[in-house]
Amino acid sequence: MVLTLVLVFFATAGSALTQSTLLLATGQSANTSGMAVSSEDNAVTEKTAVVPVIGAGDLLKVGVLGAPESDQEVRVDADGNVALNFIGSVHLAGLTPEQAQAIITKKFVAGGFFTDPQVSVFAKEYATQGVSVLGEVQKPNVYPLLGSRRLFDVLSLAGGTTPKA
Repeated sequence: MVLTLVLVFFATAGSALTQSTLLLATGQSANTSGMAVSSEDNAVTEKTAVVPVIGAGDLLKVGVLGAPESDQEVRVDADGNVALNFIGSVHLAGLTPEQAQAIITKKFVAGGFFTDPQVSVFAKEYATQGVSVLGEVQKPNVYPLLGSRRLFDVLSLAGGTTPKA
């Protein structure tokens, strides 16, 4: 018997779905080239990477290389803004972390705080991103991807697999 689980990853900005992808775990294994190789017939299929966007409730780590006083963890408010040291409120909802880096860099330069800052923006938690666990699990549902949850963590939240799996 082959276990089939369907995981749907999504990210929302407000109430609108902004990006989605579907991952089917049907006896396929991923290799490091971003391709999935089926163990049944060795067919190769390209997987499309989805870059999640920042949204309300997400926890971000923002910093400038060589300026530890600028390092901070901030939660995106309901309006999609974060309050950052030196530059104040910045609207980041709907942006990727890379796009947020560019905006924050421009604000640091425009404010005269840095001439050529190396800004980093890392999403520690995507409160707006979740995973739907469907199929032969005890509690099919949508679970938030907080922190560094892995596949087995989410399966555990879903109560594990059913006896039929």
